Amino acid sequence: MSDTELTYTTLRNELTRRVFQFTFSGPLLLVWSIGLVTFLIVFERPLFALIWSGAMVTLGFLTAADYLRKPKVCARLIRSIVQKRLRSPELTDDSVKSIVDKGINAFTEITLKIYQCEKQKDPDAQLRRLIPLTHRMVTLLRDSAREAEELERGLNLAKGSASEGGLLQTDKWEAGGIPSRRQESMEETRREADQARVSVNDTIQH
Repeated sequence: MSDTELTYTTLRNELTRRVFQFTFSGPLLLVWSIGLVTFLIVFERPLFALIWSGAMVTLGFLTAADYLRKPKVCARLIRSIVQKRLRSPELTDDSVKSIVDKGINAFTEITLKIYQCEKQKDPDAQLRRLIPLTHRMVTLLRDSAREAEELERGLNLAKGSASEGGLLQTDKWEAGGIPSRRQESMEETRREADQARVSVNDTIQH
């Protein structure tokens, strides 16, 4: 699934797609295949095979509609959809990872509650708009945390390379009073890492 913005409409469409995909596979597909082979090959009754296929399609639609009316089925699928769309990045900082996971879980529950409310009463455009707004906030939190960690990792690698090669020295200048390019790059990376962490904190506070 793409990482595009999640809205109530895309959520409902994905939920419906998954239900129909599940319904028209597995047992129903097996039963339809057995009946089709029986009517076409054994009895040579193509008309019966057509009627059988129509009956299976009707049964599939009725089954899918029944699944979509079951709150437990919808809740399980919605959690799966949101968790797959907002996969938590591989973070080494446990505290930051915990914050990102909590944000994703909170968004999952918000989305589920909105969907349940929409099924129980008249559509509310304001309520539906909360889904993309919250999705953007959680996505920003996740991406900022990942960016901060990647920049921090790159900064540590640069420091290690400088230490081993003896090419960089903190608070020293190259000949002519011009700052080392690698030193400037490290400082810029540090500023970007700090900014990314600030973004994570700002997102948490909001």
